[in-house]
Amino acid sequence: MKTNIPAKLVFLMCIVVILSGCSAEYYFNKAEESKKNNDNLNAVKMYGKVVSRFSKTELAATSQLTIANIYFYKLKDYKSAIDEYEKFIGISKDEYKNSEAMFKIARIYLSYIADYQKAIEEFKKYIENYPMNKMAPDAHMHIADIYYNKLDDKGNAFREYELFLQNYPDNPATRRAKYMLAEIMFSNKDYSGAKRYYQSIIYDYKKDEYNRNAIKRLDSINKLTVKPVKKQVVMKNDKPNTQKAVKNPVKGQSKPGAKQPVKNAVTQKKSTSQPSAQKK
Repeated sequence: MKTNIPAKLVFLMCIVVILSGCSAEYYFNKAEESKKNNDNLNAVKMYGKVVSRFSKTELAATSQLTIANIYFYKLKDYKSAIDEYEKFIGISKDEYKNSEAMFKIARIYLSYIADYQKAIEEFKKYIENYPMNKMAPDAHMHIADIYYNKLDDKGNAFREYELFLQNYPDNPATRRAKYMLAEIMFSNKDYSGAKRYYQSIIYDYKKDEYNRNAIKRLDSINKLTVKPVKKQVVMKNDKPNTQKAVKNPVKGQSKPGAKQPVKNAVTQKKSTSQPSAQKK
């Protein structure tokens, strides 16, 4: 038994099939239009349809990243932005964009949410996943700075600055790492260690703020470490010893304050007079 299908119904079915074949682009374009008109919530909704319905396409990853950026830059919803960046990393095959998203997550924890322990955790994760990336030294310096400036943990800060010098000896930021190591040593009164780093900054790098500060610190160290010269204090009641030293008649040494022995007058006269002539 044959079933007659109205021509209009067939036409509508064809339209549905055609639209379903390009619906990812359709929703994406709608999302782009909404974003352009600053209709950010509708844009998120349209991008979300691309992600949920066409997750295997390149547009899905692009849409997911755009959702994260809208939450971060437009809506200022930082926790939602972190969630969306993490979703992007989960579906994206672009390692460069993945590294940027991971670094951005760490920066959000540091600068916008002020969860410093979580920021350290995310920066360490970034270094583990992208140790050769050009942003890896920045991530390491952020870790050290968080310990020093935000958590007041000089011990861990010192360790991270030292690791920075070991891992990135040719990085321009080594000067700053040396200066921070010197500052920690100076605050701990390890003046010899601090002096070594300050001198390295002065002699190995061009003149700048770190150089000028290092010179000032060296001057302070020199003032703190120079031993004062002791001055002899004379009391008012003390009288200077004016007696002449005389020789010890036994040992031939001088004794201060000893009285000069008086020789026999006769003996003294004989010793000084001329011998008399014999009588004829």
